[in-house]
Amino acid sequence: MRTLNHPVLHLIHTSKLITLMLLAYAFGMFLFIISVPLKANQDAYSWSTLQNVMYLSFGRLGLVSSFAAMIVLEITCKGVLKNIYIWRPLARLTFAAYIFHPMGPALQYYMTDTHTFIDSKSVIYFILCTFVT
Repeated sequence: MRTLNHPVLHLIHTSKLITLMLLAYAFGMFLFIISVPLKANQDAYSWSTLQNVMYLSFGRLGLVSSFAAMIVLEITCKGVLKNIYIWRPLARLTFAAYIFHPMGPALQYYMTDTHTFIDSKSVIYFILCTFVT
């Protein structure tokens, strides 16, 4: 019944060739996208306007598509994260941090009478709230 509802996911789950192709694409594209601007980071004027536009246009598409390939591999239980047993407690801690993190800076922001980013004491409190959560 599940194979009839999601034939593509079933094909990815059962085919080792497609799994290897997706894995190679995901990591290859990710490494390509993060290594392409190394020359531009060393010399900011080495790229032309066309090269900047091409990287900003297609770089994000490549990055998102590599993440999508990784997510598809995780959905079909072929990914690298399925063997990490500490993943579930870390996911719960991260979820709790995302819930409680905005409360610390918000309370500090509403309790101050001065400008937030000029007063060094307030900035230190914000940093401490971030590190604690």
